[in-house]
Amino acid sequence: METHQVDGLTVYRFESEWVGTNMYVLIRRGEALIVDPHPDEEALSLLAKENVKDITVFLTHEHPDHTCGVPWLKKRFKVSLVCSELAAKAIGNKKNNRPLTIAMSIAEKDRKNGTNYLPKFLSEFGEYECHTDVMFESGMEFYWGGNRFVFTPTPGHSKGSCCIKMNEEAVFTGDNLIWDTPVITRFPGGSLDEFNEKTKPYLDALPDDILVLAGHGRVFKMREAR
Repeated sequence: METHQVDGLTVYRFESEWVGTNMYVLIRRGEALIVDPHPDEEALSLLAKENVKDITVFLTHEHPDHTCGVPWLKKRFKVSLVCSELAAKAIGNKKNNRPLTIAMSIAEKDRKNGTNYLPKFLSEFGEYECHTDVMFESGMEFYWGGNRFVFTPTPGHSKGSCCIKMNEEAVFTGDNLIWDTPVITRFPGGSLDEFNEKTKPYLDALPDDILVLAGHGRVFKMREAR
């Protein structure tokens, strides 16, 4: 776990042991905002320590490594789920939430590193479906804890991808922008043409000082990626 400060709020980053997906947690007065959740016992301890009962979940896109924590959270908390309409449609169908891509990535890591994470992963994760409470098509403003979040569709990595800007000070980019890693557009629903036409201009227009809270890898300032 690591922390970053954004407009007086602490943003906690938890990295998945499976494929290195980042989950971000913000807590204010017994409520939490979580971006791209995955199961994590350290995060669960933090939520319990802060006496959290209600959680708002933001999704940057519909891929299972960024959504697999939704059913895990819903077993324990009152959860409101927010994402794009295209992402909502995808995660509402079990067949789109099979952890096959994650399993393939873990199998490759096990082969390279001599580890044995895959059996544990397969024993804990199966198919699931998610009901979305708030969704948007062309963009949306959302307020949580007195903070303004602006959702902007940013296709290319997936059809339902979006970036989420927080108070002009930080931006959750999902897999659209990862430190020192080209965007992946080869997955189903991905499109390099859409990324170049719609998402790259959005990313290019981000200010140098904005904090980039990416879907994988380290947190960085936008100027570092230029």
